[in-house]
Amino acid sequence: MIRGIELEDLPMVRIRAEGLAAGYYPELIPDVAAEHSLLRELATNTQHYARAIGKVGDPEAVLLARTGNNLWATHKHATVLLWYSRSPGAGAKLLRDFRDWVKVQKRMVLAGFTDDFGLDDRVVALLRRTGFIQRGGVHVYFPRGEKK
Repeated sequence: MIRGIELEDLPMVRIRAEGLAAGYYPELIPDVAAEHSLLRELATNTQHYARAIGKVGDPEAVLLARTGNNLWATHKHATVLLWYSRSPGAGAKLLRDFRDWVKVQKRMVLAGFTDDFGLDDRVVALLRRTGFIQRGGVHVYFPRGEKK
């Protein structure tokens, strides 16, 4: 069952995010205060997408995306900050829910994330089936359709 992120989830989400970051970006030093602030913002501000699957306090899967104004366009975008799953299929459910959420956001023109290290072929196939396209190192979803 997909649910909103609860404040009780944040410590475990932070731990899992730090674990992922340590593997991909060992050069970065965690800023715990900044992490707390950003996670709290995502969990409490409904303009962002912050959903989970699993037990409160230890979710199996999480997708967090922050919305904001686009630098070069007139409408908003959503950037996926964290997406993980420890349970088969749960990450895919969250991705489809995120796509559906983006579709109903009236001022949202773009959603996506950067592929920093080369995604597994199965994840790329899932993204394509879900409606994301790849442009360079970025996987994006255009809720009103792509023009290219």
